[in-house]
Amino acid sequence: YAFAGRQFGRPVALSEVMAVMQAVPGVVAVDVNELRRTDTAAFDGLLAPLPAALPQVGAAATVAPAELLTLDAAQLTVSMV
Repeated sequence: YAFAGRQFGRPVALSEVMAVMQAVPGVVAVDVNELRRTDTAAFDGLLAPLPAALPQVGAAATVAPAELLTLDAAQLTVSMV
């Protein structure tokens, strides 16, 4: 789940995250307790895909950048049972 496998402006769905984890050899089950953006608490990724912005042209020919959502390793907790 890194830059090479993602596209700008593409939302992140829980099903996609789980599919990537379940594709790892030796993984039998996956339980995700929280999926959220670190910049806002407004979105719960367990209920709906997390949105990512596409580039937007603004006033005076300014452009708001696109977003590329990735996992933050500092916020990731993995447990083996």
